[in-house]
Amino acid sequence: MSVDVANITPEKINLESIQAFAEAVIGRLELPLTSLGVILVDDPFLCRLHKQYLDDPTPTDIITFDLSEPDSEDIEAELYISVERARAHAAELQVPFSLEIARLVVHGILHLQGFQDHTPGERAKMRSEEDRILALFPGLIDFET
Repeated sequence: MSVDVANITPEKINLESIQAFAEAVIGRLELPLTSLGVILVDDPFLCRLHKQYLDDPTPTDIITFDLSEPDSEDIEAELYISVERARAHAAELQVPFSLEIARLVVHGILHLQGFQDHTPGERAKMRSEEDRILALFPGLIDFET
């Protein structure tokens, strides 16, 4: 399994810590993931992707792209996370920025496992699973340098 993390924002973020966290989550979930890219971007970048690929011009915090071959058991994917959205949401919820980034990483990985968030019921299940997974790795959630 290969997890690569890139930051194309001016924010100073510990990419190795995000990589270690993502690898731990994937390992715990026993997800057949061969390659995961986690790309930290700004709002305009993610808005462009949101409009281009999902026909929705509104801001979002994460987009998950499953790049796997059809009928393949191996998963290849990319997670695009808006650092600006994560920082704003963390401030709004009064939680650490690193926790919000971790939640978004978990959220994207859960999409790869088949979780959806289109309905209130799906969102509640997703949030519950995010909370359960985040509670497993408190020592790995510190991404600020």
